[in-house]
Amino acid sequence: MNINIDNSTDTAKVSFDGDIDMIGIKELKDTLFELSSKSSKDIELDLSNATYLDSSGIGMLLTLNKMQKAKGKALRMVNIPDKIARVLELSSLDMVL
Repeated sequence: MNINIDNSTDTAKVSFDGDIDMIGIKELKDTLFELSSKSSKDIELDLSNATYLDSSGIGMLLTLNKMQKAKGKALRMVNIPDKIARVLELSSLDMVL
C-alpha cells in the first residue's frame, strides 16, 4: 500500500491506494494513528483510490475520528467511491464520520 501525507497546509492530507480491510489495514492504521497522536492538524483522508472497506476499516476510522475529536480536531473523508459510501450509509456511519 502506498500512503502519501501532505503536511504543507494546516490540514494533513492523506491519500493511499488499496483496501481498508483486515489484511491491509495495519500499515494505514499505524500511519494514521501516529499522525493523529503527533500532529495538531485536522486530517483529510482522500479515499479516491480505496477499493474496499470492511468492519476492521470501519473500526479504524471510528477510532481515528475519536482521537481527532479528543484534541478538538476533525477527520474529514473526501473523494469517497460509491461502493465505500454505500457501506458507510448502510452502517449509518455517514452521519458520524
